[in-house]
Amino acid sequence: MKLKFEIVLLIIAFILLSTLAYLELKLKQTGITPIRNPKYYPQYAVGSNNSILLYELKSGFSGLYDGYTVRLPVTNITINSDGFRDREYSVEKPNGTYRIIALGDSFMFGLGVELEESYPKELEAMLNKNSSIKYEVFNFGVPGYNTQQEIEMLKEKGLKYSPDMVIIGYLGNDIEETKIFENIRAKIKKEYQDSGLSETNISYKELDERTNSELNAYYKNITFDKAWQNIAVPLENLRNITLQKNIKVSMLFYNCPNGPFFENQTIKLELLSRKNGWLFINLAEVQGKEEQSRLILNQWDKHPNSYANMLYANYSSEKMKDAGTI
Repeated sequence: MKLKFEIVLLIIAFILLSTLAYLELKLKQTGITPIRNPKYYPQYAVGSNNSILLYELKSGFSGLYDGYTVRLPVTNITINSDGFRDREYSVEKPNGTYRIIALGDSFMFGLGVELEESYPKELEAMLNKNSSIKYEVFNFGVPGYNTQQEIEMLKEKGLKYSPDMVIIGYLGNDIEETKIFENIRAKIKKEYQDSGLSETNISYKELDERTNSELNAYYKNITFDKAWQNIAVPLENLRNITLQKNIKVSMLFYNCPNGPFFENQTIKLELLSRKNGWLFINLAEVQGKEEQSRLILNQWDKHPNSYANMLYANYSSEKMKDAGTI
């Protein structure tokens, strides 16, 4: 009996190991390996002398990226000489060229996809199809930036390129104040260090989950009107800048309820866009027609994949043409 029992255990163990090996093989075929930490940690950001920006992209950086919380297919991150993820541009705008500055965070930047698969470059390609003028869409996305930082970046680097339009990408967590986020993040990291763990021992997923949990607790104790000032002030600044320089504005709203007061934000942003004469592009209308799994890198990393960026760019270009903004 004992021998038979041991044989049964061996058979079960063999089946389990075979199943795990098969699953790992299938994941490798897709380029996604959630059971291993990412291999590449590109240091593409540096501290900024601007107290609002806090940090900027490192000019001339070139490196590989394969995810933070899960190993993804390897992509390239290349930062140009002016410190944004794109090719080199002349400051002087060529004749017959329509320039668009695309502001945003990691969604706009295109974490997990190649540059040409990012939203700004997909939009650029679509606008240039059968066009009598040349469109240039600058990728000014910076991972981790909020609305205040994005508009500060427009003032610091974007305006000198004489844009005809600004697209500002918006996610639900943009309402969160940068300093609150940084303070919570620093406190959690210190707790890990005090317990004997270095930063390399901490998974980004765990760090993000703890940070988000404490952020949610913080925002439960303040009103929406108070939190909204983190958005209202920079957006009023954007309105003044673009009116003065006759620049059109499009608000690209990612329907991602990953921040506090999400429903309130949605309503407020659409009303504000109408009041200011901005084009409000609500991607919920696209996302609602697709399975979420088809639009994200994978279930562990919710950044838009290349297919999603292509859909969003196509939808945006149609909205812009219908509204007469291009």
